[in-house]
Amino acid sequence: MRSALMGLVSLAVACTACSSAEQAVRDISVTASVPVPTPTAATPVPTAAATLTVAPGATVSVEPEPEPSATAVPTSTTSAPVASRTSTATPAPTTSAPTTSAPSEEPADPLASRSPLETAPPTGQPTCAASTLTVTDAGRAYTLSAVQTLFTLRTSGRDCQLEGYPTVALRDAAGRALSATVRRGGYGLPAERPAAVTLSRGTSVSFYVATAREQGCAAAATLVVTLPGTKQPLTAATTAEVCDEQVGITPVRRETDDE
Repeated sequence: MRSALMGLVSLAVACTACSSAEQAVRDISVTASVPVPTPTAATPVPTAAATLTVAPGATVSVEPEPEPSATAVPTSTTSAPVASRTSTATPAPTTSAPTTSAPSEEPADPLASRSPLETAPPTGQPTCAASTLTVTDAGRAYTLSAVQTLFTLRTSGRDCQLEGYPTVALRDAAGRALSATVRRGGYGLPAERPAAVTLSRGTSVSFYVATAREQGCAAAATLVVTLPGTKQPLTAATTAEVCDEQVGITPVRRETDDE
């Protein structure tokens, strides 16, 4: 009986000790300061450092935690979509040096309008003296149905003027007159009303002789012309032709007066 009673007392004391120990464990406050760094693929996660506060009179047995192995925390690898950008290179504009056209070998068109070298003297001048005038074959122009020969006039004397149609005749290389009817206008030439034109040493006037554009025409070698208001005929070497035994002429005029 005594032994049983002592066993109960011992059990009670043990229970009281257990309760005290259990209470002491409850009074333990654990303050943990765990810094949480941003995990990276090469940074291990550090362990939490614990601070224990134990009530007086309590016996606490704390087993050390095993050191965790440095395990790399895998990081999720996210591949950002790369925008596919196609760059189309715009070719730089090329500049080509301006090309220079080769000069034409063809003679200048005698029908092209040409300005006089100086302003013509005013009308009202005396009639030109034939002895001061020269006549020159300035070339031919061709149309679909006619050949037009331009003859220019210049003076070596004082200012003078001419007005009217010239009188012309054509001769061959032997000096024989070619059969030709001369009319005013025709073959692309206008039958215009004459107007007074003036001459100085720096200017020129002109007239045309035209004929049909055909085969088998008679070639002239000399033009014989008597200018309006004069009586002395003048001559000029020429390459004009006579077709159908007809030619047309214009009055003496300044080339820039042409429409």
